[in-house]
Amino acid sequence: MILPPTTTTTTPTLTDLFPRAAKSTTSVKPLSPGATAGIVLASLFGIYAVAAVAFILWALVACIFVFIRDKIWRSCLKRVFWDYPREKWILPRKRRRDEEKKRKAREALERAEDTEARAAY
Repeated sequence: MILPPTTTTTTPTLTDLFPRAAKSTTSVKPLSPGATAGIVLASLFGIYAVAAVAFILWALVACIFVFIRDKIWRSCLKRVFWDYPREKWILPRKRRRDEEKKRKAREALERAEDTEARAAY
């Protein structure tokens, strides 16, 4: 913008820069309290709707995961990690302990009978 030398330079205003915008007659009216409440409720409903959908999806994924895990557990892992160790290690140990207890009880009974027989003799 070239100005004649006689005029003083000033900073242009917004009206100078945008003359068509200055002629615009539209104005923004403030929202009524009902409209504001409606917007707030709609946004809250939207937030809760998104949360509900996310929760439902999470529950579905969890159910599918549990179902698959249960199927795998029942099919092969249970045999490997539950039934097999019980048969292989836990039950024989318990059986051995029970047999040792019975043997000790028998020996104690025999000793008691021996002492009674000696006392009677």
